[in-house]
Amino acid sequence: QTFSPSFFVSAKAAYYNTGFGLISRNPDQSYTYDYVAGQTVGNYYDYFPVRPQKTFDAAGNYFAQGLGGSHELKFGFGYRDVTTSTHYHWTGNQLVGYINSTTDQEARLYREGSPGAEGKYLNLYAGDVFTKDRLSINLGVRWDWQKARNTPASAPANASFPDRLPGLEYAGDSSYPIDWKDFSPRVGLSYALDASQKTVARASYARYASQMQFTWVQDENPVAPGYLAYGWNDANADRLVQPGEVVFSDFRGAVGIDPTNPAQAGSTPDKVDRDLRAPHTDEFIVGIDHELLPSFAVGAAYTYRHISNLTYRPRLGGPCGADPSASSCRIIQPEEYTANAP
Repeated sequence: QTFSPSFFVSAKAAYYNTGFGLISRNPDQSYTYDYVAGQTVGNYYDYFPVRPQKTFDAAGNYFAQGLGGSHELKFGFGYRDVTTSTHYHWTGNQLVGYINSTTDQEARLYREGSPGAEGKYLNLYAGDVFTKDRLSINLGVRWDWQKARNTPASAPANASFPDRLPGLEYAGDSSYPIDWKDFSPRVGLSYALDASQKTVARASYARYASQMQFTWVQDENPVAPGYLAYGWNDANADRLVQPGEVVFSDFRGAVGIDPTNPAQAGSTPDKVDRDLRAPHTDEFIVGIDHELLPSFAVGAAYTYRHISNLTYRPRLGGPCGADPSASSCRIIQPEEYTANAP
C-alpha cells in the first residue's frame, strides 16, 4: 500500500501445510540389522511428519528530510508459528533385531510415538539510513522473541509386550522450556574521502541472535520413540525376533524410557536447560573502496566475527529436579570416565 510518495508498506501472510511420509511395504513384518552378513532384513518402520507453518510479515519505508540530510526509515515485524507432529510406527511385532556378531545378538522392544512441538517466532525491527553530503550512517535495532514447547501427544503400547511398554498419554508443556528474548543492534557508516566520491571508507558493527531450533524441546517429550534392549536367542534362525526369543535376564539398556518405570508419562531423563539462551554473533567490518574506472572499482575489507554462548549437550550424572539448569544438574566430568581398551 502506497500512502504517499514518501511512505509505503507491504505485508504478506502465508500458510504452508507441509509434510511427507515414508511408509513400509509390509506392515505385518518387523526388521533386523545383520552386521555379520552386512544386510537388513524385513520392513523398516513408518515415518510420517506433518509440519504446518503460519507466517505473517509487514515492512514499511518512509523517506524524509532532516538534520541537513535525507532519511530512509525502515520498520516492520515478522511472526511465524511452526508446529511438527511426527508419527513413528514400528511394523510387525515391534521387536527389532541386531546381529552384532555370531555370539552377540540383541532384541529391542520399541514403543512408537507421535511427539509434537510448537515454535513461535516474533521479530520487530526499525532502522534509519541518514545521508548528508559525503557521509552515510546506518542505524538499526531488531528484537526477537523465540519460544518452544511440547504439544499433547500419545503413544500406544508395544504390540508384543504391552505389560513392559504400556501406552502413554502426555498433556504437553504448560509453559515454554525454551524462551529467548534478544536485542540485536546495528550501526554502520561510510564516508567519501574525496569530492568526486570515488574513494569511500566504511565501517560497521552488528550483532545477530541465532535462530532457535524448536524441536530441541522434544528431548523432554516422554512419548518420543524409545526402546528397551535385551539379549536375543534366534531359535528358529530366521533373523527376525519372535516374542519367545527375547532373553529378559540379559538387559542391555534403554533409550528414551526409564527401565524402572516405563509407564511414567510427564518426564524423561533428558532435560533442557531453563537458562538456555540464543548463541550470539558480533561482527565488525572496516573497509575501503575505490573507483579506478567508470563501472570498475576495487576494495578491501577486514572482518572480525565472534560467536558466543554456543549450545552443547553434556551427559547428566543424575536427576536434575523440577527446574533443570547447568548449575542445578550434575554433569559428568571428564575424569569420571574410564578408558577401556579399543
